[in-house]
Amino acid sequence: MPHPAWNKRLTPEVEGFIVEQYRGGLSAGEILKAIPFKTKKTVYDVLERHGVRRRAGMADYRQSFDEAAFAIVDTAEKAYWLGVLITDGYVVESGQTSPLVGLQMADREAAEGFRNFLGLQHPVLRIEPRGERHRPMYRAVCHSRRMAGDLARLGVSDNRVHENGTIRYVQWSHRSDVRRIARYLYKDGGPRLSRKYELLRECL
Repeated sequence: MPHPAWNKRLTPEVEGFIVEQYRGGLSAGEILKAIPFKTKKTVYDVLERHGVRRRAGMADYRQSFDEAAFAIVDTAEKAYWLGVLITDGYVVESGQTSPLVGLQMADREAAEGFRNFLGLQHPVLRIEPRGERHRPMYRAVCHSRRMAGDLARLGVSDNRVHENGTIRYVQWSHRSDVRRIARYLYKDGGPRLSRKYELLRECL
């Protein structure tokens, strides 16, 4: 749902969000669910202003690749990439399309290795740094309900409630999700631990 603090104006913050999400693999229709606009033209106009080339369509992310890569983890290579996904990967439900499975890291070599492991046809995406203290990030993504199910079974969170004994928990790793949670928690001020708040600001 659209962020409650965003008006129907294309602010630099909203435009930056659109560019980041599109470069991260989401479609214009999926991005519209998080911003207070209704037409895909709004998204495409922003992409054009920022010099971002439009993809031919989500089919780019559904070309043939090994969707069953994690159905059975029976090789050292599969175990390695599963471990990488648990620490640096994410699975995001994307509306009417298949879930988005992604890996984002500062090491381009790792992102390229994951792309080659799955046999993805589209290139690794480069995410530009947000400031001098940040580094460029590299992201490899694909759409696959089968892989999302296998990964959820193996412990890569799909943002649903999980259980560990008597403890229930949810977890998020996608930067845009964390950003929305942070805005919600701190929008009205109130008590906070300065050390943790400053750490969160650095991460975002």
